[in-house]
Amino acid sequence: MTFDELLSRIQTQKDIKMVDFSSTPGIDLTSIKALAKALSSNTSLEVINLKDMAIGTEGMQALAGALKVNTSLTTMNLEWNQFGKEGMQALADALKTNTSLTTISLAKNAIGDEGMQALADALKTNTSLTTINLAINAIGDEGMQALAEALKTNTSLTTIGLGFNAISNQGAKYIANALNANKSLASLNLGYNLIGNEGAKYIAKALEANTSLRSLGLKGEHLGTDGLRALSDALIFNKSLTSLAHDTRNKEDVIISREILSHLEQNASDTAPQIKHPTVKPMDVDKHNPPPRAAPVLFNIHTNTREKPKDGEAPPPKKATF
Repeated sequence: MTFDELLSRIQTQKDIKMVDFSSTPGIDLTSIKALAKALSSNTSLEVINLKDMAIGTEGMQALAGALKVNTSLTTMNLEWNQFGKEGMQALADALKTNTSLTTISLAKNAIGDEGMQALADALKTNTSLTTINLAINAIGDEGMQALAEALKTNTSLTTIGLGFNAISNQGAKYIANALNANKSLASLNLGYNLIGNEGAKYIAKALEANTSLRSLGLKGEHLGTDGLRALSDALIFNKSLTSLAHDTRNKEDVIISREILSHLEQNASDTAPQIKHPTVKPMDVDKHNPPPRAAPVLFNIHTNTREKPKDGEAPPPKKATF
């Protein structure tokens, strides 16, 4: 469908729930402003995909204005739109008052540390967002410092993606400090950044006391044997983590990775829902119609630990997709 046809659906169909504009050709600033105007009055749309639409800074500012008044949108994909720090600042301002959005993907928008700082400020007061993807945004340690401060008080975010940024050991330290205070974050992806053994040790120390994190991504990092050993030792005390994506580079790493996987599987087993066997009194038993067998104990479907991954890679939980 063309942009105009999709826009018409938003304007005329009162019960429309989802629309996909991604990669629609022929989009300009006038088109984006028309969409923003439609979103300002629409009260039914819940999911919108705006991936790769060349929205830019001015377009994002227009959409942010719509989000200040829209109360129906819950999921928004804004990946690959290059709206930069100014666009992010406008969006962050909208998120301070928006109470409907729960899931937003902002990957590859060049927001940098300044954009991350603006978003972090919004996250101190926003209580609706649960999932946010910030991959490929040139976010460094200063951005992580701001995010960490927000996470110390934020109680709604459960999933954060920060892969392919510029986060180093110092940034890992900031995040580790946040994990000591945060009680809601369940999934954190830090893969493909600049975190080494030192950063892994900071995170490992935080994991010893953290009880909310279920999935941690450190794949593609500069971890060595010392970093993996610290993570494995932390899992002796941590009983909540069930997924830890990482790499191995030598035989000793492989051995440690197997230890990590063993800890993760034990955690998954311990946290899986238990099905109680029914209690039957002797006088109630009918030998011709015995009580049914109780169902076997199953793993939590969000852990997928029944399928063993390759050495060095723990199984990821199911994720929201965009």
